[in-house]
Amino acid sequence: MASHLSLRGLTVEGPGKLPASVPLQPGLNAIIGATGTGKSYIFQAIDFCLGAGKLHKRPKQAEGYKTAQLLLAVDDGNEYALSRRLDGGKITVSPYVSGVAQFLGAEELLESHDDKKSLSAWLLSLTGMAGLKLFKNQYLERKAFTFRNVAHLTMVDENRIIAEHSPATLGQRDSIPSDQRAFNVMVTGLGDETNIVVAPNKKNRDLQIDGKIDWIEKEVARLQAALSPFNDQGQTPDSKIAAIDLAIEDATSVVTVAKGRVIELEAKRLTTRQSVIATSDRLKSIGERIKQFGILRSFYDTDTERIEATLEAGHAFERLPGGHCAVCGMMPDHATAHADDSIETYEAAARSELAKLERLKTDLDDTLASLRSEQTEQEGEIESLSVSLQQIDREIAELLKPQVTTSADQLKHMMNARAEMVRAKDAQSSLDRLRIEQMELEKQKKRSVPKPPQPEKVPSGSITEFCKTVTDTLRAWRFDISSDVGFDEKTFDMIVNGQDRGGLGKGHRALTHAAFTISIMRYCIAAGLPHPGFVVLDSPLNPFKGITENENGEARVSHEVQDAFYADLANRPANEQYVIIENTEVPSPLISKINHITFSGNPRQPRTGFFPA
Repeated sequence: MASHLSLRGLTVEGPGKLPASVPLQPGLNAIIGATGTGKSYIFQAIDFCLGAGKLHKRPKQAEGYKTAQLLLAVDDGNEYALSRRLDGGKITVSPYVSGVAQFLGAEELLESHDDKKSLSAWLLSLTGMAGLKLFKNQYLERKAFTFRNVAHLTMVDENRIIAEHSPATLGQRDSIPSDQRAFNVMVTGLGDETNIVVAPNKKNRDLQIDGKIDWIEKEVARLQAALSPFNDQGQTPDSKIAAIDLAIEDATSVVTVAKGRVIELEAKRLTTRQSVIATSDRLKSIGERIKQFGILRSFYDTDTERIEATLEAGHAFERLPGGHCAVCGMMPDHATAHADDSIETYEAAARSELAKLERLKTDLDDTLASLRSEQTEQEGEIESLSVSLQQIDREIAELLKPQVTTSADQLKHMMNARAEMVRAKDAQSSLDRLRIEQMELEKQKKRSVPKPPQPEKVPSGSITEFCKTVTDTLRAWRFDISSDVGFDEKTFDMIVNGQDRGGLGKGHRALTHAAFTISIMRYCIAAGLPHPGFVVLDSPLNPFKGITENENGEARVSHEVQDAFYADLANRPANEQYVIIENTEVPSPLISKINHITFSGNPRQPRTGFFPA
């Protein structure tokens, strides 16, 4: 929701210097003083704290002062202190509570006006004008609406107030279109939001075309250099590509056949190697079994020898001389039966075991013979397989591999050549396209630029109501006006008494400029449109001379207009704030009703000027 602002005071400080300050309040503030008392510096310092680029005047009394602080009140009850170094830079905005700027909640805002973190964006957000767009020239190029677009419509210094150009503009040629659009925004509350698509002006259009042509010429030169190696071969890129494709097809066929034979041999080699592995495993197994059976055969031989030795020992025992029986200790005659029985039994058992061993050895010998025969066969198989592997390896290495490699290299070379020809073909296509585009741009450059559609004018109803507000204001000031004020859209200025305002005398221009600026605020507030809520005018009355003359025949200040001017401002609603900087005195009956500040210019009187004496 839009709010209105109120200036509450200006203070300028410096180390070792007494603060220079003026309090301000809602309603009328009249700062009256002679020339050289710092009145205009107050105007500049207020404008500077509100985002102006720099202080144009630095009187001698301002030496040593470093910072300026402007107090602002918003009609929602919040107050802020805007502090800025006098040499420029960022603006610090701090909450202002109980007469003290609070560090907690303070933030630094940029002096640039088109940044979201700028003072301009902050002020516009308070006054309900954030996010608006503005046409900046006759070609409908837009820019962000900033507080500086508003400032000249609410603050007028002593030079601009008497200028002959429209009070809606700053008088600078480049800014006139955007200044006029800013006035439109103020009296309508609407930004220049549009979907109009317009052609650029001829100068900008030609610059854009020249830039494109320059790039095309450089690209054409690059492509021609890339195509130069192919230009003297007597064939088009398409015919060269077709010939290369045929050669690639032949080379591919050779490579395919050769690789097929290699694959076949490698499969055969794999099978042969697997056979070698299987045969080797079988040969190893046979060797292990022959070894084991050999050990078993030696066991059989040992057992045979042991049994035969036992039988031989038995026969030797029989041939021994007589004596007591070894079994029962009796004499031989008594032991004969025992001996005969045991020897015969043992011998029979031994003979049976020997026969068994012979059968086992015979079977084992047959098995060993069979294994050794198979061992010989497997060894021969391995030798045969090894020969086959060597033959396969030689065929691959000596016959097929060189053929495949040669064909593959040729194929790779041809593929690279084809890729180069494709690139050449693409480059030629790009070259042809760029030449056509260049010719079209040259034609465009010769064409005239259509006149851009003009921005929508201020609605007649709005401008009529605004002019009525200006008329009422001038009449309230007892200004000699015979008819309602009009508005000339061509000069973008008022028509006063049937005459262009810019053609009036200096004093009349100052007063009508003041009426224009004040009426903008009054019109906006009455219509519920956004406006900062204050007006600051420097010397709106001083140049004005009435139609009466003194005894010497010289024009004199019309006190009637002057008194009516102050009376009108003093009796306006409190939500309209006026800061009037003048050297013409306020009527005595009004002084108690307003914030009246006088700079005497006399060191012997209470306040000499803005800066402490």
